[in-house]
Parts: sequence; structure tokens; C-alpha cells
Amino acid sequence: MKTYLQFKNSWMSVSFLILTGCTFFSIRLFSQPPAQGPPLTDNKFTEYSLFVVLNFIEFTLQKNIDATNAHIQQKKDSTNINAHLSYTYIAYQPNMTVTTLQDAPNQNIVHVPLIVTYNVDNISWHGIPYFSRTITQSIDVYVSCNNWFTTKGALNFTTVLGAPYLEGTGFGEGALDFFIGHSLTDYVNSKMRASLPPQKQYSSGGGIIPLSCNCLGLNPGTNAANHYKDAVVKYEYKNPGFGGTDGNNIFNTIDVNLVSIKRLQAHSIPDNQALYRPIEDIQLSFYVNQTLKATQITGISEGQVRNLNLGNFRFTKPDINGSVVLIAKIEQLPLASVSDSQFEVFYKNNNFGNGTQKLVIQKIYWLPPQHLPGGGTTKPQKVSVDAYELTISINVYDPVIKGSMNR
Repeated sequence: MKTYLQFKNSWMSVSFLILTGCTFFSIRLFSQPPAQGPPLTDNKFTEYSLFVVLNFIEFTLQKNIDATNAHIQQKKDSTNINAHLSYTYIAYQPNMTVTTLQDAPNQNIVHVPLIVTYNVDNISWHGIPYFSRTITQSIDVYVSCNNWFTTKGALNFTTVLGAPYLEGTGFGEGALDFFIGHSLTDYVNSKMRASLPPQKQYSSGGGIIPLSCNCLGLNPGTNAANHYKDAVVKYEYKNPGFGGTDGNNIFNTIDVNLVSIKRLQAHSIPDNQALYRPIEDIQLSFYVNQTLKATQITGISEGQVRNLNLGNFRFTKPDINGSVVLIAKIEQLPLASVSDSQFEVFYKNNNFGNGTQKLVIQKIYWLPPQHLPGGGTTKPQKVSVDAYELTISINVYDPVIKGSMNR
């Protein structure tokens, strides 16, 4: 039978889990900044056929299949392994979707999902035949309007390759299993990754197509039997662009200034240790819509407030359906060690955030498994704690009264 102290400790553990569980419900229901563009095309769009994109994928696949078969034959005398590779693929209907960045602006993009099956036939080892195998790999093709919010927006073609997966169980022959499951899949994967434009956060790179755009749309096609090659990307460039800076008309603008940062007390429970260090060196990156500014802050401790001077963000006031999106990311120095971010969105119905705003960034830590009354343990739990408070001044100018709404 458990003692009173054991029961009390168990109940305190469960109570702590309940309390920390409550904090999860306070987190915003959506975890990424909303896409602000590019907007859909109107009736004056131009078409870019996905027939071109899919034919390029097919050409690349076949070129790498041929190179792989030649590689197998060149190595046959040393590996004593023979095989022949071919492929088939399924293209699913293209769709409009949204990028999923948590600490940078998102945008609307066209998504073309593919599943490739590599068929490995005529397999033999030292002349002994083996049954055929298959390797599957996902290829996601994205078409975006790179830098759509500037006057230099252009179509961009990128790909994301999933890791190849060897289907079925092992051969029972170590050398052959290693060749198919590792050497062959790694070789095919490396050839594909070297041949297709990589994904680069939809901000630069990939395969830039020299076609100007700041609006994007899609006709998804209907011909599944022909891999939806009848689908077309719709794009358009409207002049002048939207969402950019208009310095010549101050009475149709918004000014945003990042005033200060305060490091809050963020401790782990139950040991009450500071997260992540008692004294921190950090880099703060701050987006206002698509414009980024950054600064480094050294030697900041809990309770300290540092005034900031990143300069004024000025941009054209969005239309009635537009928004102002603030995104803040804090990285512990040296960079890429730990990163935390948060965002806030303001719409027309709240005057695009006019006035003084507070943006709170949280730190996270993991609560180890806890013992439960009656036996058993919980799973590790992710806990979020308020860690930094940013003070932001937003000044929305009113073209009617020819002045600031703050006056």
C-alpha cells in the first residue's frame, strides 16, 4: 500500500501535468503566419502549362534511370550483381496550397504531387536469379510567384524529394540486400537531387522562369490518365504592384517601429532553472509583411529591457481584405543553436493594429515522463513559457483626415 507521502507526490505530478496541459490550450490555434499573396489572377491571366513541367520530370527520371543502369553494368564485375531499373509514376491532381513556414512570411503556391515507383528487375548475384523489387519515392513539385510583392516577381519551379523507400522484406543475402537497399537507392536519390531544382523556402532559387507575375492561379486539369498534363498555372502581372512601399503618398501608408524588447522570467518546472541561459546573446529577426530587419542583442538577462532601433517600416496600407503580419524570431547565438518565433495579424476591423502592440515570444522545454498513481508513466510533454515581450508602435495614416489615426 502506498504511503501518504507517495500518494501526495503522485497527485502533485498529475496536478502539474493538468496545469501544464492547460497551457497548451492557450497557444494560438494556427501555428504559422497566414499567406498574404500572391492574390488570384483575374480574367487577364496568361497560362503556363504543367505539361512542360511534367515532361521535364519524365525526362529527368529517364536520364537518371539510364545512368543508373549504365552504373550497374560498369560495377557488375566487382559487385557480381546484375539488375535493371525502370520507372512508372502517378501524378495527383494539382492544387493551390500555402507554404508552411513558422518564422517567415508564407505565400500561395501551386502544388503538383507525384509518386514514383522504381522497378528493379532481372536481379542476379553470381548468376543466381532473385525476385524483383520496387523502390518508391515522393516528388512534390511547387510553382510559386517568386518575390510577388515586388516589381520583379517571377514564376519559380522547385521540387521536394522524399527519401526512397525499398518495399518488402530483406533478400536474405547481405551483399545483395545492401546493394539494392543502400547503394542503389542512394545512387538514384543523389542523381535525382542533383538534377531537379531544389526547394529554397520559396524566396529565392529553384528554377526561375523569366515570366513576370504578382498574381497566381490554377486550372487543375481533368485528365488523370495523362498525369493531369492538361493543367495550367495561371499568372498575371498587374502594374503597379500591390503591398509595396509608396513613399510618395504618406496619407495612404502605415509606419511600424519595433520599440523595445524585454526578457521575461522563463523557468522550467519543477527545478526552476532559467531557460535557456541566465545571460543571453541573441539575434532578433523581425518581419513586417515581407520586409525583414535583424539585430543582435548581447548580454541580456531576465527582467532587462533594451530599446531597439531597426528603423521605420513604411508600406502602402492594405485594402479592405488585406492584413498586416508581424513575425518575430529569436535565435540563440551562435546561430542555429536554438530558435523561437511568434507572429500577430491585424486586419481592417482592428485598424491594422494602429497603436502600441505587444508581441510575446515563448521558449519551450520538454517535461520528462511522470509517474502516475497506480503505476505507469506519462509521455514526455512539450511546455511553452513566455520569454520575450516586444513593444511595437503601429501608425496608420488616414487619407480622409490627412494625418495619423494616432493623433
